[in-house]
Amino acid sequence: SVIQLFNIYPSTTAYVCCKACYCLYWIDPHSPSPSYPDRCTNQTSLRRCNAHLWKTKNTRYSEERVPIREFTYRDVADYISQMKSREDIAEWLSDDPVKRPSDPDNAWDIWEARALQEFKFSDGGRFTSSATESRLLFGLNFDGFNPGGNREAGKVNIYLVGIIPGPDGPSTDQINHLLKPLVDNFIMLWRTGLYLSRAHSHPNGVPVRGAIVPLSCDLPAARQMAGSANYMHTNFCSECKLKKSDMNDLDRDSWEPRTWEEHKYQAERWQNAPTPDACAQLVKEHGVRWSQLLRLPYWDPTRFTLIDSMHAFYLRIFQHHIRKIWGMDIKFEDGEGITHDRSANTPGESDLQNAHHIFHHGTLSQLHTLPRTTLVELCRDTGSLSVSGKKEVILNRMCQYLVALILEEVRRIPSKLAGQLLTPPQCLWRGIEGGRPKAPRPKPTRVLGRETLKQIWSDMRSLNRPSWQANSPVKPSEKKWGKFTADQWRTFCTVNLPVTLIRLWGGAEEGSIERRRLDNFMYLVTAVKLTTMNPINEERIREYKYNMHQYLKSLLELYPATQITPYRHLSLHFGRHLRMFGPVHAWRCFPFEHYNFLLQSISTN
Repeated sequence: SVIQLFNIYPSTTAYVCCKACYCLYWIDPHSPSPSYPDRCTNQTSLRRCNAHLWKTKNTRYSEERVPIREFTYRDVADYISQMKSREDIAEWLSDDPVKRPSDPDNAWDIWEARALQEFKFSDGGRFTSSATESRLLFGLNFDGFNPGGNREAGKVNIYLVGIIPGPDGPSTDQINHLLKPLVDNFIMLWRTGLYLSRAHSHPNGVPVRGAIVPLSCDLPAARQMAGSANYMHTNFCSECKLKKSDMNDLDRDSWEPRTWEEHKYQAERWQNAPTPDACAQLVKEHGVRWSQLLRLPYWDPTRFTLIDSMHAFYLRIFQHHIRKIWGMDIKFEDGEGITHDRSANTPGESDLQNAHHIFHHGTLSQLHTLPRTTLVELCRDTGSLSVSGKKEVILNRMCQYLVALILEEVRRIPSKLAGQLLTPPQCLWRGIEGGRPKAPRPKPTRVLGRETLKQIWSDMRSLNRPSWQANSPVKPSEKKWGKFTADQWRTFCTVNLPVTLIRLWGGAEEGSIERRRLDNFMYLVTAVKLTTMNPINEERIREYKYNMHQYLKSLLELYPATQITPYRHLSLHFGRHLRMFGPVHAWRCFPFEHYNFLLQSISTN
C-alpha cells in the first residue's frame, strides 16, 4: 500500500467523493450511522447533482453500506509535525533559507532568486524572516498517472496531499472541490498558524506558519489548478493576452501582459455568473475561471504559475521538432522532411487536382465548399500562406492572396486594355474544365531518415558519456524501443544529435539548407542548455531569450507550414521565470514525476 511503501502512518481525513461532480462529504469516523447524504446535494446554477454517493457491499454475514468513491486527505498540520520531528532535516527547517547571496548578480538556488526574496508576510516583512516562528514555503504540483505507465525522475521530500479517485479525472472547475481542504489548511497556516508542542529543534514547542508559492505542473494541470483557460483555447496564454490566431507573432514587446488584479476580477465574475453559458462566455472572452487557490490572499496566478522546463523543453519542444518537423523515421529516405510530406490525413490526388482548379479558376462559392484539410493543402502549396485558424480564417487569407495576384496581373497590362478586364470575382471564375496540370507528387522523405539515423546510431555506440546521464534508446525511431522519457530526450537532443549533425551538416556552405537546419536546431539546444546552468544571471537570461527567439524565427522561415505551439510561445516568457525563481533544478517536475512513478508501481486497484 501507499502507507507501507513510503513508511508513513499519517493522520488522514476521509471524504465521500461524488462520482459525477467530485463534491466532497466528510465521513465522521465516530458516527455509528453514515454522516453523509444518500445523494449529492451540490447545487449548480441550473440543477442539483443528485448522484448516488453509496453502494451496498456484501460481507460474509450481512450487507454493508460503503461510499462509491472515497478521497483520503492528509492534513498539512500532520505533515509539518512529522517533518519537524525528523533529526536529519530539523536544522534546514529551522533556519531562514532566504538569505541575501554574497553575489547579488547570481542566483544559485530558488532561495536566492527574486520571487522568494520578495515574498512578503501581511506585516510587510519578508515571509521567512521571523525570530519567533518557523516559516515554511511549499510548491504545489498536480498530475495524473496511468497505473500501467512508466515514469522516471529524482528524489525529494514531498507532502502527498491525496490521491484523487479515478478512473476519470475532475473537470476544469470540479478540481475546486478537491482543492478546498488544502486551501482551508493554508489559509489557517497564513492567518493564525499552528503551534507544535514539541519539535526536534524546539523541545519547548514552536509556532509555525506556511504558504504555497510556486505551482509547477504540466500545462493542462497548471491551467486547471490556476483557473486559466486550456492551452488550446483562443485565450491560450496565461501570461499575456495574445490570441491563438496570432500565435506566430514573435514580437514580445507587443504582447499585453496579464495582471493579478484583472485575473481576480474576471474569476469573481465567473464565480458569480448565473448560468453555465454565462460562465463559458466569460472564459471565451477573458480566458479565466474561478480557482480555490485564489482564496489564498497572497497567491498571484500570473507570477506563481510556472512553466515546467521538463515538460516544455524535453517532452514537448524537443520531441515536436524531432518527430513532427524532422519526422524521424527509419522507414523513409533522407530528404526535405515531413513538412513537405502530406501523405497522412490529406485529400486524394484527384481531390487536390480539382481543388487547385477551383482555387485558380473557380468561384468564391466553390472555394467555400472545400473542406478545411483541402484548404490547408492549397495554402501549403503557395509556400507563403499560413495554415493556422478555422476554415473561415483560412478562406479569408486565401481570398486576399488571390486578390493580390489579380492586382499584380492588372499592373502588368497596358492601361488602354485595363477597362476590358473582368472584375475580381469574375476573374476567379474560369469554369471547371481545363485546369492547370499538377506535377507528380514527390516521394515522402524525412530529415532524420534512414541514412542519417544510421549515422546517429553509429556515433551513439562509440560515444562515451558520463554515468549519471540517461541513455537514449539504442535505436531511436524504432517502435520496439518504446517512447522516450524526458531524460532520454535531453540526452538525445543535447548530446547525440549535435555530435552527429555537426559532423554531417557543419561543413555545408553558409546558407545551404543543411547548414540552416543545423543552425536552427543549435539555437534551440543552446537555449535549453542555458536554462539548466548554474548560476542564473541577467546575462544568461538575455542569451536564453536571444537564442530561443532566433530558433522560432528561423523555424518559421525554414518550415513555412509550421505553426508556433503553445509551449513554444510560452518559452518566450520563460526568461521571467528564470529571473523570478532562479535555476530550474529547484522547481522543475522531475521529483514529482518520480513520486508518480512510485505510486504507479504499487500493485493495487
